[in-house]
Amino acid sequence: MTKGEVNINVSEEKMTKIRIYATLREDLVKWIDKEITKLRFANRSHALEYAIQQLIEREQKTEQSKTTATA
Repeated sequence: MTKGEVNINVSEEKMTKIRIYATLREDLVKWIDKEITKLRFANRSHALEYAIQQLIEREQKTEQSKTTATA
């Protein structure tokens, strides 16, 4: 892991991180930066990683409920 990168999934094996570049709306960046100052996130990468992980978990739960409902 390089400087500034945070592994938010401590319970899982450490995964290789890949540097990406993203363009976001200004209001979203301001919100992320505000949350960083409140120490909710370590940095912008951590905020994006957290948000994507939450989306994945929500999508998986939705998919599981669809599967359960049709079974």
